[in-house]
Amino acid sequence: MTKLSGGSFLSVGILLLYRRDLHNILKLFAYDSKIVPSFQNVGYVLIGVGALIFIVGLLGCCGSVRESKLLLGLYIFFIILVMAGELLVGVYAVLLGEEWENQLPSALKRRILTYNYTQPAMFEYDLDIIHKQLMCCGIDGPNDFHGNIDYRLYGRRLPSSCCTRLQNGICKEMDSLRFGCYRTINDQMTTYSHGVIAVGIAIAVLEFMALILAICVCRNTNEDDDYD
Repeated sequence: MTKLSGGSFLSVGILLLYRRDLHNILKLFAYDSKIVPSFQNVGYVLIGVGALIFIVGLLGCCGSVRESKLLLGLYIFFIILVMAGELLVGVYAVLLGEEWENQLPSALKRRILTYNYTQPAMFEYDLDIIHKQLMCCGIDGPNDFHGNIDYRLYGRRLPSSCCTRLQNGICKEMDSLRFGCYRTINDQMTTYSHGVIAVGIAIAVLEFMALILAICVCRNTNEDDDYD
């Protein structure tokens, strides 16, 4: 059971480190968020936790085979520790979801007002990547750029990344992608989150079962020791 949960943590960690679409999305939303973490740090932490769970599983196996109260006690302690950590992650996910829905879209739309057409910084590059990757424009749509100074200064044109084809090197709104990126990103992240939630619930159930079994084995070991 612990091997399954450890493998799940390792899989999610590797997914965060190597799925480029997730990289780009999290980088974009990290600009105006205080709680969206570095995807690399989260990936490494999940891989480390997965490795720890494999070691904990080994403790449980050795404790059961050798009927060692010490090893079983360590196994129970680490399982409780991991479950407490997962509970904290669940609370964090709720806070992240609230910020994702209520604060990030408006914060990103404010940042779009300062999007620099001629001297792009990292935010401009990251937003352009999202535009091209998800075939979208702006957060809610091309209208997000209407308040941008460069949009008015350069003849009401949009960033080149908002168009699949340019007229004389210019992206006109009539040729732009009509859908905003937030809805597309939200749909994609919802799909990922549903999968993660389902796996998380399954892992929690398995870990709880493993905890109960370990406690039962530990109690039986105590009884055998008393009998001897």
